[in-house]
Amino acid sequence: MRHAIMLAIIVSLLAAPAAILAGSCDSSCRTTSCDTRETVKPMKSAQGGPCPVTGACSCTPSAKPAPVKSEAPVPSLIQPHKGLINTPGLLALIQSRAPVVILDARSAKWDDGKRIPGAKSLTSEAGLADIRKYVKSQDQLIVTYCGGLTCPASKNLSEHLKKLGFKNVLEYPEGIKGWVEAGHPVENAKK
Repeated sequence: MRHAIMLAIIVSLLAAPAAILAGSCDSSCRTTSCDTRETVKPMKSAQGGPCPVTGACSCTPSAKPAPVKSEAPVPSLIQPHKGLINTPGLLALIQSRAPVVILDARSAKWDDGKRIPGAKSLTSEAGLADIRKYVKSQDQLIVTYCGGLTCPASKNLSEHLKKLGFKNVLEYPEGIKGWVEAGHPVENAKK
């Protein structure tokens, strides 16, 4: 039950950023693109105010609206059925200050000491006592990562944690490489 609640919280936290990235809004608000050369009248959302996602008022063109060009679909920020989260999803999770434990699975020569902010180092060989230093509950939300898409350490740690009974484990396969390439900050591991 707690697993479903935690997943619902994550999805709701990530829903607004996904809608903003997609440039869409719920149907009750009916946000559309408006050609400013047409006469438009602002509309309010079903709640009586501006759009709760974008903050903008909707527009209804006086003439038939021009077809909207379809852009590439925005990938899902989180894929709980696959146990994955992508870069925008992880960023949104961190910025939301949701209770999450981020674990860097790199070890030895592959660990350069750079970390996603707040991440702790833990390998898939870690015992339960070492894991409990960072993860206090079997229901705690955990995100694992390693070097990048070709690095198996994150997946190995994720599977190890699931075998030990941790229920809310997501893997961030893009790893530190994807995080840095997206222009997000890193911190140096404390020694």
